[in-house]
Amino acid sequence: MSSREFSAVIRFVGDRDGAPYERGRERALYRLHPDGRSTLHASSENFDRRVVREVVCTLGPDGAPEDAYSRVHVADAYVGSAWFRFGDGLAEAECFNAAAGRLSQRLSLNGRVRGFGLHPVTTDLLLCAGYDRAAGGVQRPPNMFLSSADHFGRTGPMLSPVTLDVEYVGREALDTPAGRFEADHWRFPGDDGSAGHGHPTEDMWALAGTLVLLRAEVGGEIGTTYELVEFREGQ
Repeated sequence: MSSREFSAVIRFVGDRDGAPYERGRERALYRLHPDGRSTLHASSENFDRRVVREVVCTLGPDGAPEDAYSRVHVADAYVGSAWFRFGDGLAEAECFNAAAGRLSQRLSLNGRVRGFGLHPVTTDLLLCAGYDRAAGGVQRPPNMFLSSADHFGRTGPMLSPVTLDVEYVGREALDTPAGRFEADHWRFPGDDGSAGHGHPTEDMWALAGTLVLLRAEVGGEIGTTYELVEFREGQ
């Protein structure tokens, strides 16, 4: 049995004096392997913040991240890169930060890492992989990490724990510039900062039954809509 492939281009749309403008763009390749694993390759550029990211992340059959790689440039300068690995009761990283040098992390955990976000918007949905659909409601999965504590991911990548609420809203029909899709609607409910992350509300739509991003809307200081403008299944 061969793997399934999806390729996508996401346009970042902001608002400037009441008019929409393109503030970034992301290209993603998803490979869904026959053994239940999935790998995401993402190349992302935020024009406003001058951030460029190249990442790869693989999820296991249970949706838990297994390994990842991230390289970040800000204002045309290299700021860092890192390799991540996740196992039973373990999260580890080998990082190089242009400002501080070499860093090795090895964290002991109770159970598996349930979600890992690397800051390209397509990886935001990977933080939903630990959600228990049978239980429903707003959940706070344990052992969640980001590759940067900065909302725009502008620091050299490393393991940064995060507390994040996740909600599955339901299945919907979604219209995008690339066509109409059956989609799973996910949400990170916003908070006032008391949960420790201060992240504004983020709504995300994934291709039904997958974590392939079709659209995202983020409020607050991020204030961006991420829309699918190109989509293809297969090689």
